[in-house]
Amino acid sequence: MGRIAISFATLGTMLLALLYASAARAQSQTYVSGAGSDQNLCTRAAPCATMQHAHDQTGVGGQISVLDSGSFGRVDITKSISIVAEGAVGTIVTALGLSISISVGATDVVTLRGLVLEGPGGVGIGIASNGGVLHVQNCVIRGLSVGLHQLAGELFVSDTIVTDNGSDTTGSGSGKSGAGIVIAPNGGTTATAILNRVQVENNKGTGGIVANSISGGAIHVFVRDSVVIGNSTVGIAAKTPAGAASVASIFIDRTASVSNGGAGVSADGSAATVWLSNSTIARNIAGLAIANGGTIASFGNNAVINNFSDGVPSTTVAPK
Repeated sequence: MGRIAISFATLGTMLLALLYASAARAQSQTYVSGAGSDQNLCTRAAPCATMQHAHDQTGVGGQISVLDSGSFGRVDITKSISIVAEGAVGTIVTALGLSISISVGATDVVTLRGLVLEGPGGVGIGIASNGGVLHVQNCVIRGLSVGLHQLAGELFVSDTIVTDNGSDTTGSGSGKSGAGIVIAPNGGTTATAILNRVQVENNKGTGGIVANSISGGAIHVFVRDSVVIGNSTVGIAAKTPAGAASVASIFIDRTASVSNGGAGVSADGSAATVWLSNSTIARNIAGLAIANGGTIASFGNNAVINNFSDGVPSTTVAPK
């Protein structure tokens, strides 16, 4: 009889443990703290220490909140989720690889707000997004090889600084790698990016904002109320490979691309198109650069001035 009682007691303990673990995994709200521990339940009273552990304890559509400033490690996002740091600094530091990797379904939504993503300089990727809908709000992305790399899906970036990414030297030789923001979809996919009130500054490598359909697919980018300044090569570039059916289009409105080490705006390739409205392109090595059948269409209301070579648009479009 005693053995039966012990067995029932043991079974009850196991069931309670399973229910406890299941509840922890399904939380809609979790927390991280600089003083947290991954042995905790990720509650406000008992926060976790790392973003990855908090992610794994958060249910689909839930939110991770940063309670106080700290460094919380890299995270692989595989579901709809929000990571929010408001009133605190949520830092993700990476030496190699990715700070935030996003691999989600087409209808999943990921929001990143108030985060600082940083690397040791010219190494690693801040955010790599491969599908779904990604919102990046009020973040700082700096010191990496590529600040933000979009491979598929929809991207919305606002009130964010992307700075000091990329490298002008690779390995033991010289070369350029990385960039500030890269939109380069996988073959056959479509990537749409909306960049609003974004500062892209002092990036090295291949440019500040680069829409490159070299792997195929279609790219549609809208840049508005933003500043692209001091990048070592091109400021804003649309590029498609020779003879490809892929498309790279960028619409630029009320934006300044200034003091870049290459062109302020570039369209390279027969399916590369840039529309330019109400914008300032100044103090670059070249203002407008067109190559290999690319198109820059101006609405005739821009200031293209004081570049080493201003260049001229392919065509002027009448405002409607």
